[in-house]
Amino acid sequence: MRVCRRQGMVKESMAVVKKSEDPYEDFKKSMMEMIVEKQIFEARELEELLHCFLTLNSRHYQGVIVEAFSEIWKLVFTDTPSTSSEFYCFTDKSQIDQMSKLKI
Repeated sequence: MRVCRRQGMVKESMAVVKKSEDPYEDFKKSMMEMIVEKQIFEARELEELLHCFLTLNSRHYQGVIVEAFSEIWKLVFTDTPSTSSEFYCFTDKSQIDQMSKLKI
């Protein structure tokens, strides 16, 4: 197990080794779990989360990590909805809890 020693919301988060058939989806899911669990919605905190994922994982996965992070960043910071009619707004904890149950 490795530890990401950063300040802020991801401070002292631990990483576990996992084998994956779809690293992109697994990284995205893991990031979303951290975001919801730690309620990370500020740009600085999201950047710290990205730094932790990049630090803790092999360089081999850096492109996939950045790609997954970029998709999440767009969901959090895009003012206009994507091409579909669905988009995400966070107003209270119950909505955050509901989002954690969604498969993105």
